[in-house]
Amino acid sequence: ESNGILVDKKYLEKLQKEYSIKIEKTKKEIFNISGYELNLNSPKQIQELLFEKLKINKKGIKKIKTGYSTSTEDLQRILINNSENKNLIELLINFREIDKLKNTYIDNLFDLIKNDGKIHCSFNQSITATGRLSSSDPNMQNIPKRTEEGNNIRKIFIAEKNKILVSIDYSQIELRIAANLAKEEKMIDSFNKNLDIHTATAAFLNYKDIKDVTKSERRDAKSINFGVLYGMGPRKFSRETGKSQEEGKKYIEKYFEINNNIKKYIEDVKKFAHENKFVENIFKRRRYLRNINSKNPMISARDERMAVNMPIQGTAADIIKIAMINIYKYIKEKEDIKILLQIHDELLFEIDEDKIEEYIPILINKMEQAYEFKDVPLKVDVKIGKDLCNMNKY
Repeated sequence: ESNGILVDKKYLEKLQKEYSIKIEKTKKEIFNISGYELNLNSPKQIQELLFEKLKINKKGIKKIKTGYSTSTEDLQRILINNSENKNLIELLINFREIDKLKNTYIDNLFDLIKNDGKIHCSFNQSITATGRLSSSDPNMQNIPKRTEEGNNIRKIFIAEKNKILVSIDYSQIELRIAANLAKEEKMIDSFNKNLDIHTATAAFLNYKDIKDVTKSERRDAKSINFGVLYGMGPRKFSRETGKSQEEGKKYIEKYFEINNNIKKYIEDVKKFAHENKFVENIFKRRRYLRNINSKNPMISARDERMAVNMPIQGTAADIIKIAMINIYKYIKEKEDIKILLQIHDELLFEIDEDKIEEYIPILINKMEQAYEFKDVPLKVDVKIGKDLCNMNKY
């Protein structure tokens, strides 16, 4: 918090002007296609445009109290199934993104820049139930990065002169923890052979060689690898992948046939939670689940999902805190290296350019050795760069 991260204020001002122009241009294009002006921030008016005027197919779209959802997630689902309205849907998604980025980040950042030219966000230790840190004013743990527009925001955050930003990120830490806790042999073997875990899972599920796995098969495997740890069922799988619920049911069943120890681990955690009304991570951090035995099946199922997720996510959260403590002890007297941010499974450092080669191997060791698992060791990925967008593999 006290170190902060430097902001490129000139670029931020440029971005503010560009995004104002982009928003107006996108609105005009949407109005031209729809044939009339509407409030693009009104879900009801978007519903009327899509489902009443354009009669768009509602298959797979979430039903809500006011009709059918027009969330960005559901707009992306519409995009897959409605090629004739592709341009309009893409424009709506783009408008949502740039409008949110401008309002959430660009406009707000000006007021948050301190006299040193830096953003000093707050990290909150006691808000999340799993033990994860959260961030506020601004939320630096939620800076988008998967799109071109999101990466524009990341360019705002830069290294000081003669310094380099260094990102060290735990690789698949939650799946590694799950493999260790469940003693799941296929996952353990894949990790220890340095295979891509999602590609390996797709190969098992589709009975094919790793080199023959397609992008869509890997995407489905990734969805289920993470999804089962968060209580994903056929309906959620269907919504994420565009497959039918019946296909989702078969896919999940096949996953548990192959990863039987994961299935047993989930069942054991649920059983423990029902008996004790709490679960723990490996460091004995508890999450109480007072409604797990509720007679309302929806409430009970919600607590079951929390029960399965907490030991894994909570363990990951505490491991990175241990790493932070160990690293702080090492760097606290040094002036050529600072911790700037913790972004869930990632630590961001700022290091003098001429000290990179000296410090990075030490930081890698301290993060990978924060906790030693018997079956699958922790592993980190390292990137370096002059701003948060342009980070290259080290």
